[in-house]
Parts: sequence; structure tokens; C-alpha cells
Amino acid sequence: MAKSLEETYKKSLKIWGTEEIARSEIKNAPYNPRVITEKARKKLKANLLKNGLMGGIVWNRRTGNLVSGHQRLNIIDTIYKNQDYKIPVTVVDFDLETEKKQNIALNNKEMQGDYDLEKLRELMVGLPEIEDTGFTETDTLQMFGEGLNYSTEDYVAAAKQAEEAAETFKRIRKIAETSQDNFYCVLVWKEATQRQMMLNKLNIEDNKFIAGNDFIAAVKQAVLDGKL
Repeated sequence: MAKSLEETYKKSLKIWGTEEIARSEIKNAPYNPRVITEKARKKLKANLLKNGLMGGIVWNRRTGNLVSGHQRLNIIDTIYKNQDYKIPVTVVDFDLETEKKQNIALNNKEMQGDYDLEKLRELMVGLPEIEDTGFTETDTLQMFGEGLNYSTEDYVAAAKQAEEAAETFKRIRKIAETSQDNFYCVLVWKEATQRQMMLNKLNIEDNKFIAGNDFIAAVKQAVLDGKL
């Protein structure tokens, strides 16, 4: 009978160790497909500054490439500026093909758990400074149907903002539909990830409406920077 995967490897499970190395020894993987929105980046940076680095940096000794932790390391670089700082990393020893597979696997949501929303709500109820969890009150409103720490005033303010945003969109759409002037265009992507990738390359804030001159300037700069 063929042995199961667990039986084959349970006696030889590799536990990779950690070392402290210089930042100059770490190369950002040129193929890394991960991107991050400016909103998520701000949350990650705030958490790093408040609570410190708690792991997540994986480095391949054989190639010198970073396997996981590109966003964290990029933020830490902005904190230490041009210093060749020391940083603890999990050190692996892979060939390039295995490295690339693990670059994907370590961030693959299909290989990660998910939240039990009932337990998550119980855990988060009453927590001060809920933003420290990475969620906002708007997020909790979407997940649970109610904000955990919302006051009546907060609900009124949120509803007013949503109403104003909807009215603004209606006005812009009406102008676009009725105007005879060709001063606008609409860009459509098949997937949200494609849109976000373009915004990142152009270094444009996540906004539904972008001035034409700003868009052209961003494209020119991206070309000069070799991003396009």
C-alpha cells in the first residue's frame, strides 16, 4: 500500500531556522506578483510602527532572493532609509523553481484559514482602538451587519457620506451621458486585480475619477521609471 504524504514526511519534516542578516544581503524577487493598495500599506505600516516586526520575512540563501515579506520589508526600508540594518529572517535553501512556488504558496488564500464570523465578532466586541486589528468600523459593518463600536452619530455620519457619494456619482454620470463634449473616457478592466496593478504602476491613488492631465503625467513617469 502506498504511503500517505503525511506518513512519508512526518519523520523528516524540515523546520527552517532563523538568522539575523544585513539588509544588503536580501534581494527583492524580481518576479514577485504581490501588490498592495495604499490603504492596506498604511495599515501595515501603522501596525509595524506600533507593535514591531513579528516574523514573516523568508529569505532564500541559495539565490539571495526574498521569498515572502516584500511589503513588510519595503515599509521597513522607508523607516531605516539608507541604513544597512540587521533583520531577523527565516532562512531556506531552495532552487529557483521551488522558491517561486513558495513565493506563491506562502500568500495563497486557498492554503489559509478563514474567519468564523461569530467567534470573530465575540473577540472584537468592546476592543478599544479597533483599527489596530486592521479592520475599520466600516469593515465590521459589512461583515456583521453592524458596527462594533458605532455610536448613533457615527451611523448618521456614515449614512450621510454614502448619500453624498451616491449623489456625486449620479451628477457625474448624468453629465457624461448628456454632454456633447468629448472630454471624458472610461477605462474598464476584466478583473479588479488588473485595475489595482495599473494604479500601482502609475502610482495613482485608488480613485474612481482621474484628471486626464494627471493620468498622462503618471503614464509618462511610469515609462521613464521602466514600469511600463
